[in-house]
Amino acid sequence: MNRIDMKHKAKALIKENRGYYFALTLVSSLLIIFQSVGTVRQVVQLIQMISREMLNNTLTIETAMRFVESDDGDVMGNLLFTTIFTLLIMSVRMVLLNHYRNNHWEKHSGIKDTFYIFSQNRWVPAIFIMILNALYLTILQTIVMLGYILIAGFIFLPLLIAANHNMIVVLIIAILLLVFSLLIFIIAIICRNFTSQLTYLLLDSYNKGDSFVSAFTKSFRLMTIKENISQYLMLQASFIGWSLLNAVTLGISGLVFFQMPILR
Repeated sequence: MNRIDMKHKAKALIKENRGYYFALTLVSSLLIIFQSVGTVRQVVQLIQMISREMLNNTLTIETAMRFVESDDGDVMGNLLFTTIFTLLIMSVRMVLLNHYRNNHWEKHSGIKDTFYIFSQNRWVPAIFIMILNALYLTILQTIVMLGYILIAGFIFLPLLIAANHNMIVVLIIAILLLVFSLLIFIIAIICRNFTSQLTYLLLDSYNKGDSFVSAFTKSFRLMTIKENISQYLMLQASFIGWSLLNAVTLGISGLVFFQMPILR
């Protein structure tokens, strides 16, 4: 089944009972809206602070950094929010996968099914999976950043210096640096998607009684297949318009137009 057929099947399932799927994604969608509003509030406050400091001619990097650090709030509270939010997203994905495979929705409460992952202690291995994935993404980000800095610093920077203000040469080097940056960006996205199937494979691990670590290794095996990664990237790209609309409306459009359950 290709990605187009998958989307059609997902939409058909949701049409069977829109009320259920609205309730199923309601909690996670509200958390997205809450998080988006909080982010906008922080940005507005930062802009106001910068404007005020500029008018008083007292703006410094230290002042801006102190504001950002003071607005971080309770680290443990943020960590708890992120953990609960991620678990709820994983829970919704598992329920939707069960419905997709069974070709029908279960006649349960959508709100109750939102907390599916918390039944039978499913959340315990999910926490370990989250930690493993966070470590992988941190290592990946570090390697990408170090590689980019080293290559840009030891190759492109000496070339710019050697160009000696020759605008044509500088332009060519700038274009090459842009192409290199895009290449690094694409590689990083592909590598991030190696663990994109963790939630779904974790559900299979529950059902089969396998170790939760097997979900991690299976996700890598699946997403290193060229056809799989290309299909997945194109499926993600097909939601770019909705993702932008969802960002502009602070998550409201994804809830109202049922794009959240379709995407999940």
